[in-house]
Amino acid sequence: MQRICSERLPLAALVALVASAAMADCQPHWDHTIGQPGLGGQSPNGLSLAVHDGWLYAGGMFATAGGIDASRIARWNGVVWWPLLTGMNQTVWGMNSFDDGSGEALFIAGNFTAAAGLPAEKLARWSGTQFSPLGEGVSDVGGAAAIGFLPFDEGNGETLFVNGNFTHAGGVLVNYIARWHPDSQSYSSVGGGMNNQVNTMIAFDDGLGGGEQLYVGGWFTTAGGVPANRVARWDPSLQTWSPLGNGLEGPVLALAVFDDGNGPALYAGGAFEAGGADHDYVARWDPAAETWSQLGESMDSQVNALAVFDDGGGQALYASGLFQNIGDVPASRISRWDGEQWTALAGGLDGSGRAMVVYEDSMGSALYVAGTFDEVDGVPASGIVAWRGCPAPPLTPGDLNGDGAVDVADLLTLLADWGPCRSCTSCPADLTGDCNVGVTDLLLLLSNWG
Repeated sequence: MQRICSERLPLAALVALVASAAMADCQPHWDHTIGQPGLGGQSPNGLSLAVHDGWLYAGGMFATAGGIDASRIARWNGVVWWPLLTGMNQTVWGMNSFDDGSGEALFIAGNFTAAAGLPAEKLARWSGTQFSPLGEGVSDVGGAAAIGFLPFDEGNGETLFVNGNFTHAGGVLVNYIARWHPDSQSYSSVGGGMNNQVNTMIAFDDGLGGGEQLYVGGWFTTAGGVPANRVARWDPSLQTWSPLGNGLEGPVLALAVFDDGNGPALYAGGAFEAGGADHDYVARWDPAAETWSQLGESMDSQVNALAVFDDGGGQALYASGLFQNIGDVPASRISRWDGEQWTALAGGLDGSGRAMVVYEDSMGSALYVAGTFDEVDGVPASGIVAWRGCPAPPLTPGDLNGDGAVDVADLLTLLADWGPCRSCTSCPADLTGDCNVGVTDLLLLLSNWG
């Protein structure tokens, strides 16, 4: 490291240089802490993750979390696991936050019929202290399961959409997707629904002028009676379903929106073929050309989950599932796409990856991964693990706009804030932290000019 003359360098600048030098040795890595002892008694069914009210929630078919009894659902605060009362009597498949008018709550989907002993037909609401059902829930002759939720605004405020393997919701024929109306405690159909299971939903604006629309993926081949092969789009203004090109030749299990530098795009993962390849499992949608395309080399098995995360090397799309190779490169069940190529994550997982979510704990932001694995990169991690990146280097003191340079724009910002700060916690030009923008701050900025 270069020699630093502290007598000539302001303290804040010295701290920034030392911190930057320390981070130069940092490498993204697996954090196994959360997975020891992790989720116990997990079956291959289920597994979902969600962030709500500062907690990381895990749902599935497990019996314990962190060594404590936690029937199929638990929450993690970055240090310890906590159960949600006595949990559920069957698998939790999906979770999401939503404010139904009485405050933000966690909504839970699965094939359970009771939550902490209270009747709840496949759907429940967790207030933070207690469970409650969502009306009559969902049902099907063959045995229903709710898989997930998504808050979505059709123009009159957010409504909660629910998807899964069910034909009826609250006694209404809905066919695998429905809206939940908390004010009337009722459900409604979304354009007649699908002809088979809906696995995943996401909101996305394709940039072609239609605004944000609802995209869904699953096992279905029709949507609202219109042919739509495993993936479809709901237009909230027209209240109609439409296909995405020729669709995909196999079930869609995950959807994500990722910007590889060319603008946000929709990505799908699952057990399908696309773009004429023999083994694809993940594909990108081009709305202008109305075609699906492959991402680099092909995977050798299905993708269960997609997530976007920055581990210090820039935003990237992460995929986890059953695959063990991408082309000729080993990538044990999890990999990272940076817009140009796939990269394996250290030694990977020894079992299937099934859910991923970004959660910020006391050590910073990390990508949490849940699945049916027992080891990650050769280290025990029962069912859950975190992929940690390197924090962004601190801004050079005086770089007030974060553009990597200290220049006239920063000087003008500092001069505009000259004098006592109105708020000591939100005064970026106060470089010395004395709640005043003055000569000392100016000199610190000038010492880092360029």
